[in-house]
Amino acid sequence: MSIQKLEELIPCFLELINVNGGESFPLQKIADELGVPVSDIENVIAIAQSNDLISKDKGIFKVTKKGKEVLRIHREKYLHDRFIHPRKGLRNMIRRGRGGKRHHHGKMNDEFIDWDRHGLNNSNISYFYRNLEEIEGRIEDILPLAYLHTGEKGIIQFMFGGRGQVQRLADLGLTPGAEITINNKAPFHGPIEICIRNTCLAIGNKIAKRIFVKPVGELSIRTRLAMQKSR
Repeated sequence: MSIQKLEELIPCFLELINVNGGESFPLQKIADELGVPVSDIENVIAIAQSNDLISKDKGIFKVTKKGKEVLRIHREKYLHDRFIHPRKGLRNMIRRGRGGKRHHHGKMNDEFIDWDRHGLNNSNISYFYRNLEEIEGRIEDILPLAYLHTGEKGIIQFMFGGRGQVQRLADLGLTPGAEITINNKAPFHGPIEICIRNTCLAIGNKIAKRIFVKPVGELSIRTRLAMQKSR
């Protein structure tokens, strides 16, 4: 495998190390998760260590501060590319801010994701980043609530939006860690009836696309395909 391909595996490797809580993680298991030979994982580890992205203590890998920044950028790009602007080409998704000013913040090839056009301004970008860092589990295991189907459940990981919008959702009981069930979905991207904390309510499809959950329990074929497609 080329150096470029190995470097592309690093964020996914960091996700696995991060979600494992620093415990010993067999290389074969990591290789199986990423679908590559163990020899490639060994090369990924060597590159990550040489760039101070991971440390090793008594056989246990840990993500360093520099590695967490790489992980944050990976999560930011993953959410944007897969769910916020899934139909756009990379050149359209990454652009400079208004007036030619670079508006943030995930540096990739000297270009920046302009989160302002998605409703995030400078005052709540840091809040958004904190949410990204606090996600429990791999970013690849997370989907927008709107992707689930009737009867399916998910654990809320975080909400994408400004502080005010997130607070309004929290007032309705939609907070990280809460289990949410899809009771019914109206056709043509209509309202979605959900049940959370023994309360049922309806939310708009656009709002549901900004609530990111980790599916739990039995999933429909369509939802499993959506998860595979998003990876």
